[in-house]
Amino acid sequence: MDLDDVRLLYSQSDNLPIHGFDLERGLYGLVKRAKRKIVLCSCEFNSKSDFMLTQLITEKLKEKCTIEIYGNDLRQLKIFRSSFDSSFLKVYVWKPPAERSLFHIKSVLIDDTFVYLGSANLSINAMKNSSEWGITTNSPDLCRSLHQYLSKLRSCELFEQLGL
Repeated sequence: MDLDDVRLLYSQSDNLPIHGFDLERGLYGLVKRAKRKIVLCSCEFNSKSDFMLTQLITEKLKEKCTIEIYGNDLRQLKIFRSSFDSSFLKVYVWKPPAERSLFHIKSVLIDDTFVYLGSANLSINAMKNSSEWGITTNSPDLCRSLHQYLSKLRSCELFEQLGL
């Protein structure tokens, strides 16, 4: 991976200085460039109204872009899934192998090429009220590795796909 392609992104609460690129704008720009496939991993999907990419995901589904979502909370994900009427959307809920186990990865994969990895859940609250950071880069190898990891978790039955 060429470090020239790595961009550091930040979000911080009001009245705190941001050093570098704005996380919300960076994530929005990353997802906007998707043509075929988007994979979103976040610990929480609180609601459609708090999900920072609601409008853009709606547009991408209309463009027949395949979208996979991975998260923890069955109730949250059911509500989230019912908000989008599309066969191009797949939603997976974590099945904890042990008490207090979480799927805690926060990442975005775009067209098997571009990736975001960071600390922020994909919520407006994380973008506006928290101090978060992440990186974006062009790395098909990193995307492939993360896809393999998610595939392994699914094959070990640690995720369950939610139906329509």
